[in-house]
Amino acid sequence: MILKKLLRCVAVVFGSLATVIGVALVAMYVYWAIIARLGEGDQSLLFWYLPVLFGGLIAIRIGVGVGMWGSVACNPFITRLCTAMPRRRPTMTVQGPLCSKLTGNENSESE
Repeated sequence: MILKKLLRCVAVVFGSLATVIGVALVAMYVYWAIIARLGEGDQSLLFWYLPVLFGGLIAIRIGVGVGMWGSVACNPFITRLCTAMPRRRPTMTVQGPLCSKLTGNENSESE
C-alpha cells in the first residue's frame, strides 16, 4: 500500500518534470527554428529541428498523463472528491393539470 502510494507520488514528480521539459523543447523549437531564422534565405532548420518539436510534444503528453495518474493517489482531497460524487441518472418530473391527465395521476390539482 505504501509502495503503491510512493510510486504514484514519484509519478507526479516525473510527470511534472516531463511536462516542463516538453514545454521547454517546444519553446526552443519555436525560438531556434522560427524566430531566430526570420528573413534568412535558408529555412531548412524548420525541417531539421522537427525532432525537437515532436520530442517536446511527446514529453508533454507523457508528462500530463503520468502526472494525472499519480495525482489522484497523492492528493487525498482529489481522491475524496472523485469517490464522493454520486452517480445518479437525471429524472424528469411532470407537473400540471394537463400532464396529470396524460399520465393518469389522480392526485393532482386539476379539479
